[in-house]
Amino acid sequence: MPDKAASETKVFGATNTQATSLRLEYMKVALDIFEHNPTYGVGYGVYRQAERKYRNSVISETNDPHNLYLRIFAEVGAFGGLTFFLLISSLVFYLLTYLFKNKYASAI
Repeated sequence: MPDKAASETKVFGATNTQATSLRLEYMKVALDIFEHNPTYGVGYGVYRQAERKYRNSVISETNDPHNLYLRIFAEVGAFGGLTFFLLISSLVFYLLTYLFKNKYASAI
């Protein structure tokens, strides 16, 4: 039976499970930042400085929580995050409407 550690792929010196754990920790930090600054966030482009305050000393410093939505909610709060989400949702809605309209219009 193969050794579990030997079967794991290394990514930038870390195993897949270690890399996944780090990403989850980065996301938890972003959630902590949002929980403490829910309305307006910490400010656009200020994630790295806020991340230093909220991360525990075990994880390495990063300027990205590896999740765009969490970063936006942490930086610009609920108002900016919901605005971004509505913008993306409306673009997807109009794109799908356009595609379906043209698909069925050509079938008639």
